Amino acid sequence: MHFSSIVFIFVFLPIALLGYYLFYFSKELKNLWLVLISLVFYGWGDPIFLLFPIGIAGITYLAGILMDSMKFAKKGILWGIVILNILLLARFKFVDNVNEMLNLITSHGQVQIPILLWPIGMAFMVLRSISYVADIYKGEMKADRNVLHLLLYMMFFPFVSAGPFIKYTNFAMQLAERKMNSRKFSIGCTRFTIGLGKKVILADNLGYVSELIFNWSRLGVGNISVPILTAWFGIVAFSLQIFLDLSGYCDMAIGLGLLFGFEFPENFDYPYLAANVSEFWEKWHITLVQWFREYVFLPLGGEEKENKDLVIRNLAITCFLLAFWHGERSTFIFLAMWHFLFLFLEKFIDQDWKSEYKWCLHIGTLLEVIIGWVMFRADDIYQAYVYLQNMFGINRTGLGDVKTWFLLKEYGLFLAVGILFCFPISKKANTYLVENHDRFLVKVLSVLYPIGLFAVLLICLSYILVTENTGFVYF
Repeated sequence: MHFSSIVFIFVFLPIALLGYYLFYFSKELKNLWLVLISLVFYGWGDPIFLLFPIGIAGITYLAGILMDSMKFAKKGILWGIVILNILLLARFKFVDNVNEMLNLITSHGQVQIPILLWPIGMAFMVLRSISYVADIYKGEMKADRNVLHLLLYMMFFPFVSAGPFIKYTNFAMQLAERKMNSRKFSIGCTRFTIGLGKKVILADNLGYVSELIFNWSRLGVGNISVPILTAWFGIVAFSLQIFLDLSGYCDMAIGLGLLFGFEFPENFDYPYLAANVSEFWEKWHITLVQWFREYVFLPLGGEEKENKDLVIRNLAITCFLLAFWHGERSTFIFLAMWHFLFLFLEKFIDQDWKSEYKWCLHIGTLLEVIIGWVMFRADDIYQAYVYLQNMFGINRTGLGDVKTWFLLKEYGLFLAVGILFCFPISKKANTYLVENHDRFLVKVLSVLYPIGLFAVLLICLSYILVTENTGFVYF
């Protein structure tokens, strides 16, 4: 089940809210209801998927209890959970690669590992499981004796699939002390609607363009030409698609959390305005990057200024594990190497040079990120290689053709609006409205604002009814 589906919006969510507010008199009953409704959400496609979150929550719960009672074995238990979660990731994400190797070894493919369906949100559950046990190991918290709390943390439906990541200490505090009011509810509805608009109206249409152009490049230069402007249109469309898709999901997740009284951290901070690659990763999928920093980079030694060799090693390992977490495609490894190269170079760039030529670095960073997205989007290294050649005219396919102008005509508006979302226009507009709430124009806009949101919702619903639900990039 996706947030951008009719079933979720008109059936699941109203029932979830109705049941939740019927138990207004008891936080524990509300928590129990959220566990039950999250189980329904997770098992909607196939109830067998429920085995994974229940199983990993049970193992993580027992590990926490054992760490509290058997302090001498804390390190062994921690490593046991880490290894188990890594093996689970490998089992689901790399089974195709293992089967290919077995085919090469046996020649006839007689030995095969059964392919299992990918459980929704599994990669993020792995992160929550490891962080829970690691925080107990570091002494930041005690194990929670209430297994329902941990189960809800593992699979609370707003953030189960793509974040934002939240530490258990923060989540547990909100389980006990969260408060609901009309302001939270109205902001939650607004964030959900804006996120839905980003996803359905913008990301899905831009995704259609990028898929079309990348498919043309997959056919090869000899079959269909992809001119320079077309190739750039395709990758810029994908760059906007992945940003609007992920930030749209997080807007919806944050909005849904507010509807139930929870406050989740922000996950994007206008990343395409970053002045360097390090800043980009501080603004992109913020909670995910913070997880890898806190539980991988810093334990390895982090920023040890006296030994830059160790810093580079720690950075390389973190980039590789982030690529491993994302999936099995070889392009992810090349993407990790690509970003690592620039992160490595930034360690040796003079700070004054950075400030003096900041405008140039903004452009250079954006170009670096866009080229990286080619590797993320391409199915394999060959397609990425051909696509990059098309972008820079190496394949001699020309500047543009009929396809280019047709796509610009049909989807140029979506591209332009998507670019506007990369700038803090709405943030500044909201600040202006709050600071000038007594002005007549602001009062008029305050009336038009909900009408505009309702119009966005109607447009989204019309798209959902007549188009195929594409799901989210990280699903």
